[in-house]
Amino acid sequence: MKPRQACRIEGESTPVKDIVSWLEKVERKASDLYREASRRFSQDRPLADFLEQMSAEEDWHRRLIEAAAETVDRHALDEARVLLDAKTRETVEGPFQEAAERLAAGHLTRREMLETIAATEFSEWNDLFLYVMETLKGHSRDFQRAAAEIETHRQEILDFFQDTPGARDSLEKLSSLHPLWQRRILVVEDHPAFARLLQTILAQMGEVVIARDGAEGLEEIRRGYFDVIVSDVEMPVLNGVEMCRRSMAMDPEVRTRFIFYSGTRKRPHLDFFATEQIPHLPKPAPLNRIRQAVSEVFEHSRTAHAPPPA
Repeated sequence: MKPRQACRIEGESTPVKDIVSWLEKVERKASDLYREASRRFSQDRPLADFLEQMSAEEDWHRRLIEAAAETVDRHALDEARVLLDAKTRETVEGPFQEAAERLAAGHLTRREMLETIAATEFSEWNDLFLYVMETLKGHSRDFQRAAAEIETHRQEILDFFQDTPGARDSLEKLSSLHPLWQRRILVVEDHPAFARLLQTILAQMGEVVIARDGAEGLEEIRRGYFDVIVSDVEMPVLNGVEMCRRSMAMDPEVRTRFIFYSGTRKRPHLDFFATEQIPHLPKPAPLNRIRQAVSEVFEHSRTAHAPPPA
């Protein structure tokens, strides 16, 4: 995603390292403010829980930015195409500073807290963060995952504002932000006609990629991030269970994004599903049940979303 035009200036630019350093500082301020505010509004459980989650996610975003600094060094990305000027800094940091001061004085209201979120999360800070991540995510699979998780963060804010009286004025602004990530679904199925059917019925839920067997599926998983992986079990070259095991060796969290859609009744396979707590949808199943299973994985990713450990 490109930053706002207001941040751009021809003939000048800010080194990527400087933008990354500033973003790291802002993420720390945001995390600290949200954490303290969650204590201030502890009697308002929905808001307090939301702020606590926001704090954890901003802290994780800071760690992403730290990792981005290493990527900048490795890929010699020493110049951005934007100027990080004083006005942009003040637009982002000013609301945080004001809210922190009012919070410390015991005067910060619920409405002011929501206005601070709207003024900052939807400002040039957000634009520049997305710009950095958009620039870097192609360099590694980890940044593709980060983009997907940040899109989840955006959706969480949208949902909270949708359900919160007095916050709906900010919805139009939030909704206008271009998504950083389009959901991706991997279908691993050796029957070509059925694979195309799955691609068709899931196309409205995201980009659908097809792999013809477990070996192709594993290669796709190595190459990029998928929000959901729908896999058969009995396939040539490499079966679905072994593909999942090898995927988990690369990323243990990947099992939470798997769905097995298979007619297998073999005890080792069923034991694997149970042990790893991976959904198993027995063949045959109604098409709407397949879509529902994919939706449930998407929803689980959002409601159980938590930043990875440091």
